[in-house]
Amino acid sequence: VCSSDLGDLTDLVAAEALLGLWPVGDEATRAERNAFTGAEDLRLDGVTWRRGVNGRALDFDGTAAAWPEDLELDLEDDDATIAAWIQTTSDGTVFADARPDGEWVPDGITLFLRGGQLTFDVGWVGAVDGGPRIDDGAWHHVAATWHAGDGEVRLFVDGVRVARGELPLEGESRRRFRPRFGWTNEDFPETPRFSGYMDGLALIAEAVDDDRVADLAAAGAEPIVLGTVVSGAEGAVLRLDDEGRSCTLEAAGE
Repeated sequence: VCSSDLGDLTDLVAAEALLGLWPVGDEATRAERNAFTGAEDLRLDGVTWRRGVNGRALDFDGTAAAWPEDLELDLEDDDATIAAWIQTTSDGTVFADARPDGEWVPDGITLFLRGGQLTFDVGWVGAVDGGPRIDDGAWHHVAATWHAGDGEVRLFVDGVRVARGELPLEGESRRRFRPRFGWTNEDFPETPRFSGYMDGLALIAEAVDDDRVADLAAAGAEPIVLGTVVSGAEGAVLRLDDEGRSCTLEAAGE
């Protein structure tokens, strides 16, 4: 097994960039406690609880959503990283920043699964997608980084970058836009609501570097590399690199 205890996410990103981390607790309430601020500021609208990656998980039944309250994040001006552990067998929204009701409009932003692939769409601009199908009923860590200046988007599945593109906003009014997990709008995407489980939801006001995304995934829950089976390697040595964040198998005599 190659894994390490990376400790608190504050070791990985600047403290001032930490907006929200909602590792689902053991107590069922109407709001989840933010591990960064201590406030119960993730309002649950129809969301229930199930056993998750680390303790309980949020159960989205295809009608529910989770709304961060009092969040100081404006994606027109602010860089961001969005991350979560998800388990699902269907398409649907992971995160969106759009009008809280009504139809999809220009410059809306959504991170969702389409055809089982992770997809990032900016309304009337375009979409970036890639990676393996992850609607297989297994737990996967998904993440997207957003750079407000040029609209650069990077997508990650289980700590590995799977797509990159540029989707610059067109400058349309984003008044009344609100961030949420589990739902985009009434008419977009084709499956606008999420059905399945989420855990370890995180929002960071920084476009995290590629080499930190895997660390964020590992710090949030179970290790990305679960195990390795090696045969015919008598005398080989397993070495931990980068303070235990990765490992290398060296043949005997190297």
